[in-house]
Amino acid sequence: MRRAHRPRGIRARRRPPARSGIVVLARRWMLPRCYGQAAGRRQHPSVPAPETAREATPVGDAATAIACDTAGMTHTGAATSSLGRVRPDVLGSLALAVFLLPVTVAAVVQAADGAWAWTDGAAIALFAGVHTASLFWSRRTAAALVAGSAIMLTLAFLPLDATTSAAMLPSSLAYLLIVFGAARDPRPGLGKAALALGVAGALLIVAAHRVVATSGPLHDDLLVDVFAFAGLTAAVVAVWAVGRLLRARDARERERAAEHIREAIAAERRSISRDLHDIVAHSMTVMIAQAEAGIVAGRRDPAASAQALGRIADAGRESMRDMRALLNVLGEGGDAAALAPTPAIDDLTALVEGAAGPGRAISLTETGPRGTLARDAELAVHRTVQEALTNVVRHVRPPVHVQVTLAWTPRALVLEVTDDGGSGAAEPTRAGGGRGLIGMRERITRAGGTLEVTRSPAWTVRAEFSVLPVAG
Repeated sequence: MRRAHRPRGIRARRRPPARSGIVVLARRWMLPRCYGQAAGRRQHPSVPAPETAREATPVGDAATAIACDTAGMTHTGAATSSLGRVRPDVLGSLALAVFLLPVTVAAVVQAADGAWAWTDGAAIALFAGVHTASLFWSRRTAAALVAGSAIMLTLAFLPLDATTSAAMLPSSLAYLLIVFGAARDPRPGLGKAALALGVAGALLIVAAHRVVATSGPLHDDLLVDVFAFAGLTAAVVAVWAVGRLLRARDARERERAAEHIREAIAAERRSISRDLHDIVAHSMTVMIAQAEAGIVAGRRDPAASAQALGRIADAGRESMRDMRALLNVLGEGGDAAALAPTPAIDDLTALVEGAAGPGRAISLTETGPRGTLARDAELAVHRTVQEALTNVVRHVRPPVHVQVTLAWTPRALVLEVTDDGGSGAAEPTRAGGGRGLIGMRERITRAGGTLEVTRSPAWTVRAEFSVLPVAG
């Protein structure tokens, strides 16, 4: 069967606006990452399991984790429905109907006393309608409130016998559940309308009771009617107040979740900024320095010039590889297997060789038996050395000698990058360090390490990281 063609200019019906744009944004972009994020977590049946689990990356962990938790709160209803489970609000309404409706039917039958009338059947049908409306108190709150109020108004003027109005029967309590749902609804006008309808309904029930009850001792007892109105009003106000309190709590939770996501997005932006700075700033600095050295050496030593050009090409290729890996991580459909490996300690040798050049000697020394670092700590070690060498190339005049030391102990790794000051004093920097030093400090702190930067007069960068305990 061919699908119907929609004429141009006619738009499909749009869904109503969400209550929280940030939470919906988290659901839309983060839920595909949430399913199967951790081993052992039950996946949604409509989402295929990935062939290769994506390893944790320095970009995206915070926002994805928080958004998964936040989106899961709003996604629970749909997930439970698709899995065939009963929603908690529907379950409560059904339980109320199971307990109250039989009691109400028994009261109607007893009031009929063998003389069944059409009003008795109408009362049972209307009470079934109240319970049906209460099933939608959390999803179609406004419609449930209108339907429930109309039914209760009809029941108020429906007599069961000479002394009792149908609205006084136990199933009328289901209407309080609708009032509760309207009071908890985030739309401001709906809660006020529920309170007004509830109080007005209580007044109408008592007034209708005096009209319906044409005989009996209660007809002339105004005090009983006053107490009845007070009791009904108190019940409505109490339920409404509980709903408003929960509404305020829900609003605080939504705001807290939105604030967490805003913080995660800010952290994500800082992380991306750090990675871009580490990749671009280092590569461009090395390429510029090598190009300048090649220009000088080309007049005297063609071999040195060719070597400088080779280092420029290597720095460009490394920058392209790191940039491609970063873009793959940021991409929604990136294949985890296609991601380049994260720079590690073993890559420090190539990093040092790439930053070295004419008038710039760099030594790498490693002492002690090498331990095992956490993945983010190992990345932080590489980025710290990278940033320190970038600052030397950028701010220290050659000739200069730089010493990179990795000192391993059973519990920690101490990293030091020092220079001898070069041929002149280092260029002044802003107080507190520039963007690179700020990013370095943030990365090391996230990895659980400490950073100390001193100048006396040469620069010394000292960082310490904890070593993972040996298994067994």
